[in-house]
Parts: sequence; structure tokens; C-alpha cells
Amino acid sequence: MKIDFETKSAQETKKIAKLLAQEISRAKLKTKRAVVLALTGDLGSGKTTFIQGFLRGLGIKKKITSPTFVIMKKFHAPCSMFHDVYHIDCYRLRKPAELIDLGLK
Repeated sequence: MKIDFETKSAQETKKIAKLLAQEISRAKLKTKRAVVLALTGDLGSGKTTFIQGFLRGLGIKKKITSPTFVIMKKFHAPCSMFHDVYHIDCYRLRKPAELIDLGLK
């Protein structure tokens, strides 16, 4: 499923992302597998801003920055159906197999 959002400010982006996280958390998902949310956009287009709002919606209070240089950051989501949330910046990855090197399957 693909959903496009267009917002006018960082606050609006965070608000939509937070609402989406809360809706996903309330949903009774019939899977024991990972839920993947993929964001695409140019540098500076608001992907990290979206993730900041999304993770706030999952109850994560830590400071959230882009993982561009470390590639992946892991967050514990105590107030949601998700145990852990991984924020991955695939910008520097050259091939999908590199995700396995990060410990993902």
C-alpha cells in the first residue's frame, strides 16, 4: 500500500506521523512479523521529521536524529504493540544484502 502526504510545516508532518503511529498501534495486526514503513524523499524532505512524530506516537521520548552516518538506530517502544523500532537510513547501502550485515533478515 502506498500513501502520499503533503504537509506545510514540520509540526504538521509530526502530527500526521504521530496519528498514524497511534492508529497502527491500535490496529489488531494479524502478523507476528515485522511491520515496515518505508519513507522516500530527497535529502531534507522531512523523513526524519516524520519519524520523530511517528516515534512520539509510539511513546518513545528519546531525542530522535537521522541515522545517516550510523545507518541504523534501535528504539524500545514501551507503549505500543511493537517491542523494538528500527530507524534505518538506507542512503549509503549499495545492495539489499547489506541489511543482513546490520542483523536484519
